[in-house]
Amino acid sequence: EDYPIERIFRNTRGGMIPEGTTEIQTLIVGREILGINAIV
Repeated sequence: EDYPIERIFRNTRGGMIPEGTTEIQTLIVGREILGINAIV
């Protein structure tokens, strides 16, 4: 039997992906606006 907080934590961790789609799109837009490459 799972604890409720364990289930909540497990379910929300799956949605947190560093360098995911949102971050990549932000880097691309920033590169286009500033004219510099943010990804080294």
